[in-house]
Amino acid sequence: MVIRMETYDLWQTPPCTTESCIPKIHYYPAEKKTHDGTVVIFPGGGYTHRAEHEGKGYAEFFQAHGMDAFVVDYRIWPDIYPASLLDARRAVRFVRYHAEKFGIDPHKVAVMGSSAGGNLIGLLCSTANPADAEQNDAIDQCDCMPNAQIHCYSYISMAEEGLRIDWCSEKLFSPEKMALCETLSPETHIADNAPPAFIFHTFADECVNVIHCLRYAEALRKKKIPIPCELHIFPEGQHGMGLGIRQDRGNPHAAQWSGLLWNWLIHIGF
Repeated sequence: MVIRMETYDLWQTPPCTTESCIPKIHYYPAEKKTHDGTVVIFPGGGYTHRAEHEGKGYAEFFQAHGMDAFVVDYRIWPDIYPASLLDARRAVRFVRYHAEKFGIDPHKVAVMGSSAGGNLIGLLCSTANPADAEQNDAIDQCDCMPNAQIHCYSYISMAEEGLRIDWCSEKLFSPEKMALCETLSPETHIADNAPPAFIFHTFADECVNVIHCLRYAEALRKKKIPIPCELHIFPEGQHGMGLGIRQDRGNPHAAQWSGLLWNWLIHIGF
């Protein structure tokens, strides 16, 4: 199968940037579209890089299932907060603004993040979002809150020192801004209008403790979000496993999470 992909700039002039990266969004149209929902994907990589198998790899999965997908090249180190979050907000708005062009329903926009990308979509679905440094053009008039959130072994809890992953937080914030870890931790600032969530993790993950996903699921339950979350924890599977089919990090049992995700998207109307 020939993989189709189109690339667009997210901003005319990116705000808050060191010019280390020009944020882009890559559109992966389904070969035979059967669904009008879409998924906007934020790869992991500790805010130092963006893992291709957690971006392009996921997009091709949705393409093959008849659903369009987008992969975002959000800003990473040496750009720091709020650059990546501004890109995430812009990406959701960009897709909604161009929904008719892409043939998607603007009310069926899910976001998906792995590891640090999961941290980013957690920030996106929180109340602690910055409102400055945005362009206030027609795109920025669209709502940036997604309709669903998909977490793959997400790095969530930044408030507790025992759970905080310093190498990741240090690439998100400058040393002077590290105190923001406590004030912005996603599980403590879930928005009232936060969307339902699909969460998957493994007990064997030695990089991001499985407690991160449990904390987030519990926070969603306490917030009483309608259809708060579907949570799957597998016994085995390395951090960064993606779809679980890579030779170096494959795990046939945990790899079933993608099928469960697809069933969940259909269940919530995507």
